[in-house]
Amino acid sequence: LIIVKIKNTTYDDWKNKFDSDAEVQSQMMRNTIVGKVDDNTAMISTEVFNPEMIGQFMSSDEFKQMEQSLGLSHEVYQLTKTWSNKIVYLNQIFIAFFSAGLDIKRSI
Repeated sequence: LIIVKIKNTTYDDWKNKFDSDAEVQSQMMRNTIVGKVDDNTAMISTEVFNPEMIGQFMSSDEFKQMEQSLGLSHEVYQLTKTWSNKIVYLNQIFIAFFSAGLDIKRSI
């Protein structure tokens, strides 16, 4: 997840610049979703499969100059998938057992 703070341009101008880099982005990330939070903030959800390349890209002089000229800052976060969907499934099983009047003994 990347949060982009935008100061010297509009969201739409930033988004056009972001979209123009699609070929390079396809070499390092996939399943990208971009959303407008407000006029000065965007969020990018993406799956990075080439972290070395994205690190080089974001630390390049060209990228830093672009950040400076457009007044951008990037906050990069790593998200991990949890097993909460399994918890929901287990809760549904427990509800089904309790609804049927069955007794489930819990051990800790």
